[in-house]
Amino acid sequence: MDFGSYWRWARGVIDEHLDKDADLLHFSNYMRYMLQGGKRIRGTFCLLVCQALGGRFEKALPYACAIEMVHAACVTPDALVPLNSGLKRIVDVAPGDVVYSLDMKARTLKKVPVKGLYFDGIKPVFKVRTKTRTIKATGNQPLLVLKREEEKYVELPKRTREIILREIKGRWPSKRKGIVDLARQVGTSYASLFRWLHGNTLARLEGVKKLFRALGVQGPIKVVKRGAHTKYRYRLVWRQVSELKRGDFIVIVKRVPDTGEPLRVPRPPTKLGLKLVNIPSYTTKEFCQVAGFILGDGHIENWSVTIYVDPKSTVGRRYIELFKRVFSIKPCINAAHGYMVSFYSKDLAYVFEKLGLRKKAIEKTIPQWVFRLPLRQRAAFIRGLLDSDGTVSRNGHVNFVFGSQELAKRLKALLDSMGLHTSNVCKRIVRNRFKRRCIPESKLYAISAYNGRKFLEVIGTENPEYAKRLSRPKLRYELRWKMVLQRRHFLDTRYFTVDKVRSISYAGEEPVYDIILEDEDHNFAANGIIIHNTLAHDDLVDRHALRRGRAPLYKVLDPRRAVLLADMLLSTAANRIASLESIDGYQTLAKAIYEVCRGVVSEPLNPIRFLKELERGRVSEKLYLTLIRLKTAALFGAACRLGAIATDADSERRALAYRYGILVGEAYQIADDLVDVLIAQRTGKITATTMIELFPMMLYFFGKGALMGIIRDVLRGTPSVESLRRIKLQELERLIRMKIEESKSMVASFPENEYKSLLEEGPEMGVRLMLQEARPGTLTLPDSAL
Repeated sequence: MDFGSYWRWARGVIDEHLDKDADLLHFSNYMRYMLQGGKRIRGTFCLLVCQALGGRFEKALPYACAIEMVHAACVTPDALVPLNSGLKRIVDVAPGDVVYSLDMKARTLKKVPVKGLYFDGIKPVFKVRTKTRTIKATGNQPLLVLKREEEKYVELPKRTREIILREIKGRWPSKRKGIVDLARQVGTSYASLFRWLHGNTLARLEGVKKLFRALGVQGPIKVVKRGAHTKYRYRLVWRQVSELKRGDFIVIVKRVPDTGEPLRVPRPPTKLGLKLVNIPSYTTKEFCQVAGFILGDGHIENWSVTIYVDPKSTVGRRYIELFKRVFSIKPCINAAHGYMVSFYSKDLAYVFEKLGLRKKAIEKTIPQWVFRLPLRQRAAFIRGLLDSDGTVSRNGHVNFVFGSQELAKRLKALLDSMGLHTSNVCKRIVRNRFKRRCIPESKLYAISAYNGRKFLEVIGTENPEYAKRLSRPKLRYELRWKMVLQRRHFLDTRYFTVDKVRSISYAGEEPVYDIILEDEDHNFAANGIIIHNTLAHDDLVDRHALRRGRAPLYKVLDPRRAVLLADMLLSTAANRIASLESIDGYQTLAKAIYEVCRGVVSEPLNPIRFLKELERGRVSEKLYLTLIRLKTAALFGAACRLGAIATDADSERRALAYRYGILVGEAYQIADDLVDVLIAQRTGKITATTMIELFPMMLYFFGKGALMGIIRDVLRGTPSVESLRRIKLQELERLIRMKIEESKSMVASFPENEYKSLLEEGPEMGVRLMLQEARPGTLTLPDSAL
């Protein structure tokens, strides 16, 4: 018998025992679903070690089944998430932060604490764009959609009405009593059902179907259109980005509750000889309005704060007066440049620099502290920004154009959080006409705010011409959906509305993240859009699309139930070992579970964090060898040790069996990585996710310096196969051969029998069989490797 024949026999025996003997598996067919289709290679080595040491395979079969039950336990980083502490990119969200979520029962906004941030790899993403929102997410990211279905009506012919009335007469003592009971079951009123049954009005198709089911009858019906206007039915559903289409209505957050507090203003260091100014202890409306004006069209130096405004205009006079009132300081108007108004004070310059307003035009942004202010102070900040660097068109639209994309994005998020209707951030490229400029063109980023009357009411302006233009009626679009959502009690219209999808486009490959929440609703707001977060052991951590050729359990069920069933599977394995009354076996299984989980946690799946760790010198170049021992080899070692335990072998042979399994597992994992390299070299293509999985191996071969450059390429979305071409295949093959030869020496002291020969043959043939089944029809290892 060769190893291949033994493996096929052992596989059948283990499958049969798993299906019949494990009583707990009958709790759910999905637990059997998780176990079907495995290669059973670890269980095979468990049985083989037992028989090689003179034992019967029946004694090792429970151990082999237990080890088969053990396995290891989706928005782009620029998505902005509103928090209790302000506004952050999703990549910066940390445990302890509080995000906003939709309460699916009360249909209103609530706060949910964050447990952690989950990096989901670098994956293809799609850009979903509505009139007022934009988000980039993977194709399987669920968004909350208001599904609109056309209401269908039917005409009940006389024959059908007679069938229904005859059935009512036979079941109920009176016709009225029957119609009352049926109306309750169908979900309509007595009057409506009475008119349906007497041909006085058209009937709803859904209602007629319920009526037929309640009575157990059928009859001909005629679908007709009711009147000139189409009526719709609405309901909330979760729909993946890949299933969205143009025209769908997604749920968006139109404002967040006002929970801000005034900020304590930084105190300048007191020095003698400096001009004293009045610095308020806490932010006020006037202080925030001045800060917004400085951000829009101001300049800060070490000794002064300068604003650019016509001092003779209404706006100029009002803001100069505002500076005097808040800081008790006199202006200095530049004689050569009449539009430069300076306020000379080191203390004043120090305060605004500490508040994050001293930046170049292309680096400007809205500081984090602004998002934590009360609503009135946030509005005053935007008023100053509008008066200095905004415009109002004649049709009442507010327009902002900046050289900083970050400033435009954060201003939009700030306006959205206050319930104002804004456009998406638009990019413009303008040609520079100044001869002194060496840059031929510049990039500008623009946003607009609609509903001028509401903008004037909430924000306001010091410019009388702007105030006149902002007097426009409320948007009919917003009014329409407010009535739909209120009338049907779908959502709390104080915080939510809907927006129509305008386009869905492929946006390349980018790092994607998910938030782990302490909540049962599993959703949060990102870029103003309600999205669902999903997280779950093995497939859920790796986000595999397939497991053993089929959908993984977290896709068949849901992540929460998948995790619970996986936990039950681990408990079942522990119970199987405990029932054998083997302390050593129980400890071996527990150690294997611990090491596998430790390996998964240690795996550098987050390239951004891994790059930082490399730069700080916190990563060993032998990380690759550690990971293959923990993630893969630990289970092989445990399987072989359990086979020795089943024969009551001494401690020395148990240790040899464990070391044998470790070496076999390491050989398999190296060969597995070799196949990935061979496929990439032959096809010239590689996904970013596969490249990330190979980072530890590249660290082992290339060193830290070269790997940091490769990681930066991946983060830029340009993973190159050229880096893999530099891997010496002979070195990988040498490692595989070394592990195989060393594993043979571990069983040299075992009794001479046919099973010992299979153990010597097993590492080489086992690796080959495993790889062929793992990747059927692709590549096998070269003969030189094995």
